[in-house]
Amino acid sequence: MWMKVCHPSASMGAVVYAPVAMSSAVQAAKQVFPPVMRRGLWWLLGLTTFMGLAAVAWVVLREPLGVPRGFAYRYGALFVGLPPVVVLLPWWWLRTRWIRRALLESQGRLCTHCAYDVSTLDPAGTCPECGKPYDIEKDKVLWEAVGARYGADGKATASVSGSRVDEQKPSN
Repeated sequence: MWMKVCHPSASMGAVVYAPVAMSSAVQAAKQVFPPVMRRGLWWLLGLTTFMGLAAVAWVVLREPLGVPRGFAYRYGALFVGLPPVVVLLPWWWLRTRWIRRALLESQGRLCTHCAYDVSTLDPAGTCPECGKPYDIEKDKVLWEAVGARYGADGKATASVSGSRVDEQKPSN
């Protein structure tokens, strides 16, 4: 894999590509996306790939397996391949939306491992929900990868469902 890097010997504005190990590229991706979001995405992609391959296998193997020509013969692949679209994609979308809204309500103070609201706890410590360490300042970079932005006043804003949402709590 090749990655664009700035090399000290290159002239100003020159682009230099250097080989990097695949593990460093994977590590960089892991550091940019919160684990709670990455876990949901892996489930979505993994199960969708598995069900898609099962649907293709059904189409290819139904004749050799001797499946009688009927309802299952015609629509089996559809019922195997459709659940990722009908179930998993909406589940992932709703879960992502819920995490983004929780991020707005807590003003960017969520555990990146379990999305627990740590706004009432210290700025750095251990999450009481999952037991993993958190640091609000370091976690801002991870939350920005999923669309959260922090204004000059420190309040979190995010793009939810394609429209910009600014969550403000009513003052009493």
